Amino acid sequence: MIPYQHNITKYVATPANGKVMRRKLEERLKAMEDYSNAAEINCEEYNGTKVGVISSGVAYQYAKEVLKRRFLLKAGHDLSHANGKIRKFAASVEKLYVEEMDPYIENHLKWRVSRASEKKSSQNG
Repeated sequence: MIPYQHNITKYVATPANGKVMRRKLEERLKAMEDYSNAAEINCEEYNGTKVGVISSGVAYQYAKEVLKRRFLLKAGHDLSHANGKIRKFAASVEKLYVEEMDPYIENHLKWRVSRASEKKSSQNG
């Protein structure tokens, strides 16, 4: 067992410590996004069509079995940080579907789209 080490700057989120903690968090999130975009575990399977399906887990296996002639993006791990990969995949298809048991990826994509359109409207208006 590792003994507890008293470290106020790491474990106490006062405003002074919070600024440093926030910077570290943003660095870790950026590193996670870079990894997710480059990771081979989040892979594309191209089957010569313009219909794309984003899926993961058991739902991916179901989609692959049923939709043999579709372009699949397999989420090997959390896709919420693979924004570059998702954007590239979505741009390469005419129609995009999300196939999953619970709407985790779908909700994230809807949130991303609404957030991007809010940014656009605030820049234009």
